[in-house]
Amino acid sequence: MSIQESLTLAYFERLVSSPEGRAHVLATCADAEASDEGALFDRLLTWVDDPELAKLVKVHQQDELRHAEMFLACLARTGVPAPTVPEHLKLLKRIDDLLGGMMEKPMTSREDVMRAYLLLQVIEERASTQFGLHVRAYRKVDPKTAEVVERIAKDEARHLKYCRAISRRYAPDEDTLRRELGRLREVEGRAFAANSRANMDYVRERGFVKFGPLEGLFWRGVREITGRVQSSVPTPYWNEPAAA
Repeated sequence: MSIQESLTLAYFERLVSSPEGRAHVLATCADAEASDEGALFDRLLTWVDDPELAKLVKVHQQDELRHAEMFLACLARTGVPAPTVPEHLKLLKRIDDLLGGMMEKPMTSREDVMRAYLLLQVIEERASTQFGLHVRAYRKVDPKTAEVVERIAKDEARHLKYCRAISRRYAPDEDTLRRELGRLREVEGRAFAANSRANMDYVRERGFVKFGPLEGLFWRGVREITGRVQSSVPTPYWNEPAAA
């Protein structure tokens, strides 16, 4: 495990140790699963010309909605009313803003389909990476939620296969596929870094995560240092080829 992952796990364990912290994280996950991706799937279905691939798109869409319900069921067990996720803490919104509103633009070419599914791929790569850490943290305080997230993570691994198959089919060539995937990974990495810092500030201000004086000083230092030196947070998938 890298230093980045170790720090993330340590912080996340502390955050989900409180019912309020768990409710915040689960609400954020549910919102992400049922967010703007839905409209993107609808537009994709108007362009995908292979019945088998269209079936994969529909399954992917239905899975995301089912995941949102699973996260909300876990949230209900915390006993905390479902919180509203602030707009500035929505990772997909940050990504879309950096891309100039790509998720709302109409699709006019096969390359647009490739680009849309590459965007879904980098979102799934982040989810797969984060959910592995979530499972480890939840096991200590909420084993039932850990089991649910583990099931969702298995679905996300399957979704990555969909993303690779569909983006490759609609790519004009391998170079374009590789170049666009690299660009979207970098954009998502920048959005994730900024969103993580904003999230740390939000949960600390609201008391969802509590530290003693020395711990608080340490985590404030981590937040400041990462803000200065880490403009983008890669996932392990960045070292993989465009379409395995």
